[in-house]
Amino acid sequence: MTRNRRAKSARRHIPQPGKAGPYRLLPAGLALLAILLYANTLGHELVFDDVTLIVQDPLVSNLNWWGIVWESGYRPVRTLTYALNYAIAGERPFLYHLTNVLLHSVNGLLILALFWRLTGSRVIAGVGAFLFVVHPVQTAAVAYVSGRKDLLAAFFMLLALILYLRFREDEGRRLLKAILAVVCFLLAVLSKEVAIVFPGLLLLADTFFEWRRSESADRRLSLAEGLTRAIGGRAWFYSSLVALAAVALYYAVFVVKASRMEGFWGGTFAANLGTSFKLFFHYVKLLFVPHPLLADYLGKAFPISTGLAEPVTLACLLFLVFYLTLSVLLFRSMPLVSVGMLWFAAAIAPVLQLLPFHELAADHFLYVPMVGASLAVGALFARVSERKSVWVALLLAGTVFSAMTVVRNGDWRDRATLWEATYRKAPNSYRANVNLGQVYFDGGRVAEGIRLTRRSIELAPRRALPYSNLGAMYYTVAREDRVAGRLAKAEELLAQARDQFHRALELETNNPFTYSNLGNTFKEMALICDHRDQPERAREARAEAMGLYQKAFAGGDMRLDVQRVWYNVGLLHVDAGSYAEALEYLRRYAAAFPQDRGGDYWLGYCHFQMGNCERALPHLRLAAEFRPTADTWEKLGYCYESVGRIADAAAAYRSAVARTPRAETYYNLGRLLILQEEMDEAGAALERAARLDPSGRFGAESLRLLREMVER
Repeated sequence: MTRNRRAKSARRHIPQPGKAGPYRLLPAGLALLAILLYANTLGHELVFDDVTLIVQDPLVSNLNWWGIVWESGYRPVRTLTYALNYAIAGERPFLYHLTNVLLHSVNGLLILALFWRLTGSRVIAGVGAFLFVVHPVQTAAVAYVSGRKDLLAAFFMLLALILYLRFREDEGRRLLKAILAVVCFLLAVLSKEVAIVFPGLLLLADTFFEWRRSESADRRLSLAEGLTRAIGGRAWFYSSLVALAAVALYYAVFVVKASRMEGFWGGTFAANLGTSFKLFFHYVKLLFVPHPLLADYLGKAFPISTGLAEPVTLACLLFLVFYLTLSVLLFRSMPLVSVGMLWFAAAIAPVLQLLPFHELAADHFLYVPMVGASLAVGALFARVSERKSVWVALLLAGTVFSAMTVVRNGDWRDRATLWEATYRKAPNSYRANVNLGQVYFDGGRVAEGIRLTRRSIELAPRRALPYSNLGAMYYTVAREDRVAGRLAKAEELLAQARDQFHRALELETNNPFTYSNLGNTFKEMALICDHRDQPERAREARAEAMGLYQKAFAGGDMRLDVQRVWYNVGLLHVDAGSYAEALEYLRRYAAAFPQDRGGDYWLGYCHFQMGNCERALPHLRLAAEFRPTADTWEKLGYCYESVGRIADAAAAYRSAVARTPRAETYYNLGRLLILQEEMDEAGAALERAARLDPSGRFGAESLRLLREMVER
């Protein structure tokens, strides 16, 4: 084949940039497909980090948008979208999931527009966008609300690329398009730091255009020549972008400290580098065989390299060399395939642990790299699209991928389904064990929950969370034993709980939750000392608890769960009988958690114990409405009686005895019914009190009132 014939053959697969748009129905069909595939996520709960990042973040729940940008500074664009969702829907998860689904749908449309404008090929644009939308690896970014950072980073990067292509074409307002492209780049970085690769992705697009220009002159450039020409033509623009990327990298690494990783994966630089090679192969494998898809790769779920001499590591290194070499060599003959492959490599590079990151691997890391993979596959498909068999293969692959996506979505429904699915696929996953252990423990499967939590410690002995969780489990069981009167067993478990909390604090020195839980063990110990009539030990235990609660606040962490410490401090004072001091802390808790009527109950209880029934009434009314225990109704009845509302007091006592029949409550009800001259019901109440307490005070008083009624 002559040079001219080869050039003509290549041009058949490299159409000119598109301006009119692809098939009119294609965008609507693509958007609808994305929505239908993820429709089953709209009823899902908030799981994993969703609760911490949304419900527990006061900057979100208080709609503090200024604080999100300037106080937090960590992925503020993402957090601003959470605040907007919260302003509309509060903690209800539907809108959060709907936002994710719509973002994924829009990203599919942006890829369609980008590929069309880049290539002018309906086949490349349509097939590439289709594969991006249906691929099951995307579920980790779409079905998981916290995956929104990847959706937003992709959205702004794609928008910036489209604006840049329009800037290249010089379609009026040229400078404005360049400025908007840079603004979108910055918004992408503020959504997720991996967007710092944007200048490299832009350079690949420019390099392709340089190839097209040379190909039309019957001289196809190599990759190195294309890169040289692309940079030389817009050196000022790329210099600006690289400078911005460097600032963004500094912001990510040193300002917000996006990584909490200390040291290297595997303990050495060589092991860490080998792990990077293995991760690259893993991510490429997921493009073709998206199984298993996991929510966690820590523990022994992913095999960390033992060093560069490890056979598997060497094989992965050879694969990486082959991949990059092939990408470079293909540029002359199949530039779009080359650009797509290099896009994938560049976009995945920030998460390959070249700079160690605390999250070893994650499926949602593939969201932005999938754009490059989709372009490469779309370009390959276009070269053989005349064959009907490849369309059948595409339809079959799309059907299989779509089914896998819908099924995988179900795993993200709630925390139980998520961690059960992860545990089934990767029983050595650290987070699957620790989180499923918590799910089982909360559901009453205590022994199984403790077993899985201990297993998580074996899998990740340098992680603080499982020690803290195990300590909390021992504390909870100890509290139940104390209530049941098994004081020796309770004290033994509290000692074990403290050991676990101390181990957790050795690994994570300033965790407020661990300090708070450790304080709870001393608070519980004080109650045991009260039962044993050991006032001095009880006082010392409460003092220790107070010091630990204060440490929980020392770091200035204002997440809502940290503010629950006010509740613990308040109850500590309640246990000690210091009701005035308790009120101060319980008021802070009630202000932070107005929906939790437990705070209202204890506020009412403190006012009640201090003899201030008027102040106790509004709190006890709310508590009785949302926490209708016999004790609450009984105190409410007493307060109503104290302020002269006899009918309301009698109604409250009726509600109390309906839940827990007690002689004292029946006696009080009988007294009030006598005042209301409801003698039959009063007599029945007093008789019941006498039967429940035949030799006690309330039985005797009830019999006295019955005799007086007969005498009347």
